[in-house]
Amino acid sequence: MDRAFRDGYLDLEFPVEPLGSAPRTLWRATVLYLRNLPFLAVLTLLIVLPVKLAIDFVAEGVTGPAASILSGVTDLFVQALLAPAAIFGIVVAMASGKHPRFGEALRWGRRQYWKMLWNSFKAEVTIALYALLLIVPGIIKYVALLFVEPVVALEGDLTANALRRSEELTAGRRWRIFGVLAPLAIFNLALSALALYGLQRASTQWYQTAVAETALSLIDLWITVASLVMYLGIVKEKQWKSR
Repeated sequence: MDRAFRDGYLDLEFPVEPLGSAPRTLWRATVLYLRNLPFLAVLTLLIVLPVKLAIDFVAEGVTGPAASILSGVTDLFVQALLAPAAIFGIVVAMASGKHPRFGEALRWGRRQYWKMLWNSFKAEVTIALYALLLIVPGIIKYVALLFVEPVVALEGDLTANALRRSEELTAGRRWRIFGVLAPLAIFNLALSALALYGLQRASTQWYQTAVAETALSLIDLWITVASLVMYLGIVKEKQWKSR
């Protein structure tokens, strides 16, 4: 593990099933997410909840577009730490059979933080620009850049251009990837809309809003886990074919 922290990437020396059909991949991602849910829940509480409490306390009373922008910016900064820490924990558990210490996962998240933040920002801007043309190009670009998080979290210093690497890995497989993402995205959007509606109707306090947003961040990790499952399947398939 010291080698990984020194060199900035993780070895993937464990068996992984190649990318299969969309339903099978979605099932595998769901099983992996639920199996790691306690670890992910604690990690989300450690990373997301303090930030959400602080932001919602300071910005209490802010509504409308300003609140949406503030929430989106906060999520970008928080996810840049949460995603690599979560992926690190899951991959270590897959390789060794047990999760790393939370401090170790957070250390890896900090190790990759600025690279994750910069690449996530570039990906978000790229997707937004494509979405301005029409909704469909934005969706296509979102699928193409889905692997930015696992690329940065796992390949780290080995890969200079995470966006290009993601596009290379998803090429020729984007319909299957979309088939996995679509139900997860619809579920997340519906849940977020219901949570927002409930918070507005109930006139909840700022700390209750922070807890609800933290819970939604935990659910969003389902997509992160799905992207990890697909990334690992594709990378392992490429390695096998190259032998």
